[in-house]
Formats: sequence, C-alpha cells, structure tokens
Amino acid sequence: MKPNELWENYARNGLTEIGKVDFLAALQEYGELVKAEAVKVCENIGKDIVCPEECAAAIEKMKLP
Repeated sequence: MKPNELWENYARNGLTEIGKVDFLAALQEYGELVKAEAVKVCENIGKDIVCPEECAAAIEKMKLP
C-alpha cells in the first residue's frame, strides 16, 4: 500500500488533515503491513535459520511497503 492510498483510507471527505483516531488507525494498519513483509523476508531466507541476527539483518535491508 502506498502512503497516499493509506491516507485516502483514513482522511475524510478529501480533507488535508486527519484526526488523531484516524491517524493512529492508519499507523496500526501500516505497522501490520510492515510486519507482514518482515515475516515474508524471514520465511524467504530459509527454514535453516540458526541465528535470529540473520533475519534481523534481512529485515533492516528490506524496503518498506
């Protein structure tokens, strides 16, 4: 999801401002997208992960959704 799509999901009536509740909901959704991407990265490294640092290093290099 692109930032403008996330904004459009939570901004109301095309406003250029967003309320605190909607902003926090958008952050929650964005965080879930990031977490899902992190899981995919770890799964793609392989099933033989011995060291969590390998997965953490891969997550640090990934682009955010």
